[in-house]
Amino acid sequence: MPEEIAEHHLSGIMRTAHEISQEIRLQSTNDLVWEGGGTFWMKYKVGITWQEAYYELDVLRRAIEADLQWKTFAFVPPQNAELLDQMAHHWNDIWKVIPDAKPDCEEALHCYALERNTAAVFHSMRAAEHGLRKLSKRLRVKVFDKGKQHPVELATWNKVITEINNKIAAIRLLPMSQKRQQQLELYSDAGQHCLFMKDIWRNDISHAKKPHKATEALAAVERVKDFLQFLAKHLRN
Repeated sequence: MPEEIAEHHLSGIMRTAHEISQEIRLQSTNDLVWEGGGTFWMKYKVGITWQEAYYELDVLRRAIEADLQWKTFAFVPPQNAELLDQMAHHWNDIWKVIPDAKPDCEEALHCYALERNTAAVFHSMRAAEHGLRKLSKRLRVKVFDKGKQHPVELATWNKVITEINNKIAAIRLLPMSQKRQQQLELYSDAGQHCLFMKDIWRNDISHAKKPHKATEALAAVERVKDFLQFLAKHLRN
């Protein structure tokens, strides 16, 4: 087989097979195509005939089929798969400002895509909590328990939101100015976001009242995304 034909056709096949075998752990497939020692890869590097290529491709197909017999795959509805495909596009701006929220945002979307709706709401609320902490730091919120200062990340939503509202009330006492008005609008909107999520989802998800439906899970994901986008836009610095 001419070298340029082998490079054009076989290298792409092996590269793709190697990437997929690494991602979903197809061991027999990987043993054939990994660069540096795979049997198919070695024959390709030293020069391969048409007959050898046909044989190695057949062996590769059989290895993939054998590996896949030990794997179980979940079906993701097309509209849910689209959410996953578009995840980075819709969430990257949030993660740049609130990187700690990324793991739970991803889990929320994956759970929703797999129709694990209550789990999607749970991870959405965890993601929102990172936004709540970001807001608390911006407002320099201090939480106390039994007279001693308590880390914000260990405090309940109710305590943190109460202290945020106290900070907003303190801003209202400042002399009238454009800066005061801008701060009031920003932090009041953020506080309303927090209170809404706490009352609607956080209190429910903390107690085993009922499983959530797909519409409720999607609403939670979208509401948390709106909240985090709001914070990412206004608390960027």
